[in-house]
Amino acid sequence: MSSNSGMKRAACSLGKRALVDGVPTRLNLKIRDEGTARKLQHQAGAARLSKTALVNELLELLFSKPAIFRDGALENLLAMHQFFGGLPLEQIQNLAARSHRSPEQMLIHLVMKGLTAYEASHGADLDR
Repeated sequence: MSSNSGMKRAACSLGKRALVDGVPTRLNLKIRDEGTARKLQHQAGAARLSKTALVNELLELLFSKPAIFRDGALENLLAMHQFFGGLPLEQIQNLAARSHRSPEQMLIHLVMKGLTAYEASHGADLDR
Protein backbone atom coordinates (compact mmCIF):
# COMPACT_ATOMS: atom_id res chain seq x y z
CA MET A 1 0.00 0.00 0.00
CA SER A 2 1.52 3.29 -1.04
CA SER A 3 -0.24 5.84 1.17
CA ASN A 4 -1.32 5.37 4.75
CA SER A 5 -2.51 8.96 5.33
CA GLY A 6 -0.02 9.38 8.16
CA MET A 7 -1.82 6.82 10.30
CA LYS A 8 0.28 5.14 12.97
CA ARG A 9 0.14 1.37 13.07
CA ALA A 10 0.07 -0.80 16.12
CA ALA A 11 2.59 -3.56 16.45
CA CYS A 12 0.90 -6.88 17.07
CA SER A 13 1.70 -10.52 17.59
CA LEU A 14 -0.54 -13.53 17.62
CA GLY A 15 -0.81 -15.39 20.89
CA LYS A 16 -0.02 -19.09 20.72
CA ARG A 17 -2.44 -20.58 23.25
CA ALA A 18 -6.04 -20.20 22.13
CA LEU A 19 -6.90 -21.65 18.71
CA VAL A 20 -10.18 -21.94 16.81
CA ASP A 21 -9.95 -24.10 13.70
CA GLY A 22 -6.19 -23.77 13.87
CA VAL A 23 -6.32 -19.95 13.95
CA PRO A 24 -4.96 -18.10 16.99
CA THR A 25 -7.67 -16.16 18.81
CA ARG A 26 -5.37 -14.12 21.02
CA LEU A 27 -3.73 -10.97 19.77
CA ASN A 28 -1.27 -8.84 21.72
CA LEU A 29 -1.15 -5.18 20.72
CA LYS A 30 1.52 -2.64 21.42
CA ILE A 31 0.16 0.74 20.42
CA ARG A 32 3.07 2.99 19.49
CA ASP A 33 1.19 6.29 19.54
CA GLU A 34 0.18 7.72 22.93
CA GLY A 35 -2.72 9.64 21.42
CA THR A 36 -4.17 6.45 19.96
CA ALA A 37 -3.79 4.68 23.30
CA ARG A 38 -5.61 7.54 25.07
CA LYS A 39 -8.40 7.52 22.48
CA LEU A 40 -8.78 3.76 22.87
CA GLN A 41 -9.01 4.11 26.64
CA HIS A 42 -11.51 6.98 26.36
CA GLN A 43 -13.71 5.20 23.80
CA ALA A 44 -13.69 2.00 25.85
CA GLY A 45 -14.78 3.94 28.93
CA ALA A 46 -17.49 5.81 27.02
CA ALA A 47 -18.84 2.52 25.64
CA ARG A 48 -18.51 0.87 29.06
CA LEU A 49 -16.31 -1.83 27.55
CA SER A 50 -12.86 -3.08 28.31
CA LYS A 51 -10.21 -2.10 25.78
CA THR A 52 -10.11 -5.74 24.63
CA ALA A 53 -13.88 -5.83 24.14
CA LEU A 54 -13.77 -2.54 22.21
CA VAL A 55 -10.98 -3.77 19.92
CA ASN A 56 -12.93 -7.02 19.39
CA GLU A 57 -16.04 -5.04 18.42
CA LEU A 58 -14.06 -2.83 16.04
CA LEU A 59 -12.35 -5.79 14.37
CA GLU A 60 -15.59 -7.74 14.02
CA LEU A 61 -17.26 -4.71 12.45
CA LEU A 62 -14.31 -4.13 10.14
CA PHE A 63 -14.27 -7.70 8.88
CA SER A 64 -18.03 -8.37 8.87
CA LYS A 65 -18.93 -5.77 6.24
CA PRO A 66 -18.07 -6.06 2.56
CA ALA A 67 -15.42 -3.74 1.17
CA ILE A 68 -17.03 -0.78 -0.56
CA PHE A 69 -14.13 1.12 -2.08
CA ARG A 70 -11.17 -1.29 -2.18
CA ASP A 71 -10.34 -4.94 -1.69
CA GLY A 72 -8.84 -5.64 1.69
CA ALA A 73 -10.02 -4.32 5.03
CA LEU A 74 -7.17 -1.86 5.62
CA GLU A 75 -7.25 -0.44 2.10
CA ASN A 76 -11.03 -0.08 2.32
CA LEU A 77 -10.81 1.64 5.70
CA LEU A 78 -8.19 4.08 4.39
CA ALA A 79 -10.37 4.82 1.33
CA MET A 80 -13.37 5.46 3.59
CA HIS A 81 -11.23 7.76 5.74
CA GLN A 82 -10.25 9.70 2.62
CA PHE A 83 -13.88 9.78 1.41
CA PHE A 84 -15.23 11.16 4.67
CA GLY A 85 -12.35 13.62 4.88
CA GLY A 86 -13.53 15.14 1.60
CA LEU A 87 -17.13 15.66 2.70
CA PRO A 88 -18.46 18.98 4.00
CA LEU A 89 -19.30 17.41 7.37
CA GLU A 90 -20.23 20.64 9.12
CA GLN A 91 -22.70 21.49 6.36
CA ILE A 92 -24.18 17.97 6.51
CA GLN A 93 -24.53 18.23 10.30
CA ASN A 94 -26.27 21.62 9.97
CA LEU A 95 -28.67 20.28 7.34
CA ALA A 96 -29.37 17.26 9.54
CA ALA A 97 -30.21 19.42 12.54
CA ARG A 98 -32.51 21.65 10.48
CA SER A 99 -34.34 18.66 8.99
CA HIS A 100 -34.54 16.72 12.27
CA ARG A 101 -32.34 13.90 10.98
CA SER A 102 -29.19 12.35 12.35
CA PRO A 103 -26.04 13.10 10.35
CA GLU A 104 -26.08 9.48 9.11
CA GLN A 105 -29.69 9.80 7.94
CA MET A 106 -28.90 13.11 6.27
CA LEU A 107 -25.92 11.65 4.40
CA ILE A 108 -28.04 8.74 3.14
CA HIS A 109 -30.80 11.17 2.13
CA LEU A 110 -28.33 13.35 0.22
CA VAL A 111 -26.78 10.36 -1.56
CA MET A 112 -30.21 9.08 -2.59
CA LYS A 113 -31.25 12.55 -3.82
CA GLY A 114 -27.97 12.85 -5.71
CA LEU A 115 -28.42 9.45 -7.35
CA THR A 116 -31.97 10.34 -8.38
CA ALA A 117 -30.85 13.67 -9.84
CA TYR A 118 -27.88 12.09 -11.61
CA GLU A 119 -30.01 9.36 -13.18
CA ALA A 120 -32.64 11.92 -14.23
CA SER A 121 -30.05 14.11 -15.93
CA HIS A 122 -28.13 11.24 -17.57
CA GLY A 123 -31.01 9.01 -18.66
CA ALA A 124 -32.35 5.76 -17.33
CA ASP A 125 -29.99 3.61 -19.41
CA LEU A 126 -27.06 3.94 -16.99
CA ASP A 127 -25.34 0.78 -15.79
CA ARG A 128 -26.24 0.02 -12.19
